[in-house]
Amino acid sequence: MVARGRRVRYPLARRLLITADGGGSNGSRVRLWKLELQRLADELAISIEVHHLPPGTSKWNKIEHRLFSFITQNWRAKPLVSYRVIVDLIAATTTQTGLKVLCELDDKSYPKGIVVSNEEMASLNIKRADFHGEWNYTIAPSNQSREAVVSFWLGISRTPGANGVRASSATTPRLPDADRRMTAGQTRDLPASGTILLCVMRSLTPAG
Repeated sequence: MVARGRRVRYPLARRLLITADGGGSNGSRVRLWKLELQRLADELAISIEVHHLPPGTSKWNKIEHRLFSFITQNWRAKPLVSYRVIVDLIAATTTQTGLKVLCELDDKSYPKGIVVSNEEMASLNIKRADFHGEWNYTIAPSNQSREAVVSFWLGISRTPGANGVRASSATTPRLPDADRRMTAGQTRDLPASGTILLCVMRSLTPAG
């Protein structure tokens, strides 16, 4: 798990694998998404491998069936009157197969309308896959040569025996600089501006 700019659960990890929808703020054609991934790769000093689902196939995303559907069931018919209520309901979501959800409020401001220039795009250390490179690519740290990226892409192997699936519903790959957890009993009214809720599946086994 990557938390607050540090490698916590997997300190020896050499790459981060992300599966994402084809549209939205993390879409395959969104420039800012790739620029922020480059910054995250530089910050963590690891390569980030990204695989987007093809257009029109967002329901293929396993997080839809293994996380979001159970959150919807858990807060059914409950008024979402404050962030405290939302955080508590999401965090209390569990299943008999072992789903546990960590939910924290991210009240950092994320401005809209950021324009990414052609020069910034040209500076990305990105290697596209042979198969649909517009959907599948690897972004390596800026100080890593493009030749090294090719070697990394060809030489990587999946670790056998991985237990469960870990995913995040965050709409941006960058995590907040400070820990802004809400304490028990704290209530906050919903403002007009948007605020991101970070939800991470800590342990999950496939539904039987």
